[in-house]
Amino acid sequence: MAADHEEDSLHPERARGRGSDVWEIARRWGRRVAFVDLQGAGRSVELDESLAAHARLSGAALALAPFAARAADPATPVFTLAVGEAVGRGVPTAARVTVAARAPLRSGVTEAQCGGPFASDLAALLDGLVISGRAQEPVHLVVGGEGVRARRGTARTASLSARTREALEHGGAALVVGPAADAGLPFANIASVGGAGAPSFVGRGGLGKALRGAGVLSIVVETRDESGAVAEGQLAAALGRSPRLLERARGGTLELAAHRGTARVERGEGAARHGCRGCPTPCGWVLQLEEEGAPRRAMGRFAAMQGFAASGEAGRCLDRCNELGVDARSAARLVRDLGRETELPGVLEELVESGLPAHAAALALGPSGDEEPAEVVHAADLAARVGVIASPRGPEPMRSLSIFGLAPGADLPGMALTGDAAADAGRLARWHGAFASAVDISGFCAFSAAALVADGILGIEELARAISPSGGWDGHGDDGAAAMLAAGERHLQLHQALGGGSGRGARTDTDDESLRRALEAHDRGLQRAEQVPPPAAATTPGSSDEETPEVSVSARGKLGSRLGGREHEAVTVAGRGTTVLELLRDLASRHPHAASLLLSEADRPIPAVLRSGEALAPGSPLAAGDSIELVLVIPGG
Repeated sequence: MAADHEEDSLHPERARGRGSDVWEIARRWGRRVAFVDLQGAGRSVELDESLAAHARLSGAALALAPFAARAADPATPVFTLAVGEAVGRGVPTAARVTVAARAPLRSGVTEAQCGGPFASDLAALLDGLVISGRAQEPVHLVVGGEGVRARRGTARTASLSARTREALEHGGAALVVGPAADAGLPFANIASVGGAGAPSFVGRGGLGKALRGAGVLSIVVETRDESGAVAEGQLAAALGRSPRLLERARGGTLELAAHRGTARVERGEGAARHGCRGCPTPCGWVLQLEEEGAPRRAMGRFAAMQGFAASGEAGRCLDRCNELGVDARSAARLVRDLGRETELPGVLEELVESGLPAHAAALALGPSGDEEPAEVVHAADLAARVGVIASPRGPEPMRSLSIFGLAPGADLPGMALTGDAAADAGRLARWHGAFASAVDISGFCAFSAAALVADGILGIEELARAISPSGGWDGHGDDGAAAMLAAGERHLQLHQALGGGSGRGARTDTDDESLRRALEAHDRGLQRAEQVPPPAAATTPGSSDEETPEVSVSARGKLGSRLGGREHEAVTVAGRGTTVLELLRDLASRHPHAASLLLSEADRPIPAVLRSGEALAPGSPLAAGDSIELVLVIPGG
C-alpha cells in the first residue's frame, strides 16, 4: 500500500508555461520534496508505509528511502539530497546536507554529508530533492521559491572555480562538480560553495561522477539564508567544553596523524580554521598559498593532505585536486600505486586528459579498486576493524571507526555486552554505526555527537532529545536514545538491503577467529541482551608508593603539553595506580593543569587509554612497568 499520496498539497509533476520548465515542490512523507525527472516523464517516487515513515525523519533517511522503492520503477532516482530538521532549526554544527547515489567505487548506495552554507540555504526552501533520468544537455538545477528549474550550462570546464562562477552567476550557494566529473573519473567529488567561506568537499566513492552522469553540473539554491541564526543553549555550551573537540580544533585529523608518528604536514603561515555554522570547535583548515604572485586559498581538512606529505608540496597538490574536483585521498593512492610520487603535482594534470596513463588507470578503478579505509587508531581495536570491513554505509570515518571502542568507560544504553570480547567488539561496531546513522539523519555533526557522549559532556539521552525530529525518532513523539538507535539501525538495514557493505573483501573466511566472530555479531544487528558488567580490577590498591605499580605514560598534543611536553613531541611521565582510573587520578593530582583533559566531571576517563594497542576500561588492572598511551583525539567527522 502506498502511503505518500494522502499528503500531497502540491502537484509534483513538471509545470510548464513559466518561461522555463519547473518542477514544483510537493508535500510528501511530511516533508517538502521536489521530484526532478530529467527525461520529462514527470514521475515521482512512491514509498510503502514503512519507507515513508523512515523518509519522514528527514536528512539521511529521506535521501536513502527513494532508492529502496521499486527497483524497476522508471522514476528510480540516480541522485538524491536532503537536509535534517536540526539544520533548519539552526542547531550548532548542524549544517550538513546528505547526498546519495549509486556511485562507481562503492557497493550499494553511497551516502555522504557535505558542509558549507548550502544546507542551511536549502532548508529554507525544501527538505529533499530526488533526481531521476538524464538531461539531454548539461544543466544547472536551480532551486528557488517557485520550485526547481533547469538552466543550460557549459559541458566542460577548466577548473572548479570556473564552474562555480557559472553556477553562481546570480549568487546563492551550490553543490558543484569540476573537470574530473566532466572527464568521467570514478573518484570525482562534489564541492559545496557559496558565501565568503572556503569550499567544502564530499564524495569519496565517486558521488561527483554520479551527479555528472545525470547531466547535472551543479545544484544551486539561489536564495541565501542571510540570518546566520544559530540556536544557543546547552548544546552550544557543551560543544565548547569537549576536550576531544577542543583538541581536534587545533589540527583535526591532521593533528592526529602528526602526533602518532606518521608523516607530518605543515599548514604554513596564514592558515585559518574553518568549520560548520555555529561550531565553536571548527575542524578544518584554510591554507594560504601563493600562485604566480597571487594569494590562493585551499581547503585542507581531515586526512586529505596526508597522501601528499612526502612530496613537500602537500598544500599545492591538495589545491590542484580541489580545482580538478577529485577526492585527494583517492588521487594520492592512485599516484602511489602507479609509482609516480616523485612526479607530483604534474601527474595530477593527467587525470583529466583523455588517453594519458593516469587518466586510463583512474577509469579502470571499480568498487574493489579504491578500498582505502579510514585508518584505525590501533590495529588491536577490533571494533574499528569490523566497522571498516562491514559497515553497510562504507569505510568512512565515524560511520565505521569506533570512538567508543577507545572510550570503554562511556555509558552506551542499548549496547548489549556478553563478556565475549570478540562478539562485544562486533556489537559495539554495529551500535556505533546505528548511532552515527541516526545523527546523520538529524543533520548534526556525527563526530561532535560522539565526542560529547564519549567525553561525558552530554548523556546520550540528552543528545537524542536535542537533535530529535519534531515527530520523534519513531514518528510518534519518542525522542529518547532507544528510539534514536532504532532509527539508526533501520537505516543500516536499508543500506544492507540495497547491497551496502557487501564488497569489502573476506568476511567469514578469515583466518582470524576473533575477527570472524566479531563480524558475525555485527551482521546480526542491534540485539537486546543482558549487559554483563566489566570484571572488577584484579588488584587491590596498596597503601604506599611501593605497593602501587608505577607505569610509564606517554601523551602528545595539548594533553602532552600539559603533562610537561612540547607542542608536537611526545612526553613520557611516570604514574601510579592499580587501575586505569587510579592512574588518571594520580596524574590529575600531580599535574593539575592536565586534570580537565584526564577526567570528566563525573570522574570518568576522557582520553583513550591504550596498552599494547588494547583500549583499557576504567577498572582495568595495571602492572608495574606497563607502557600506557593516552590519546585525546581520534579520527572521524
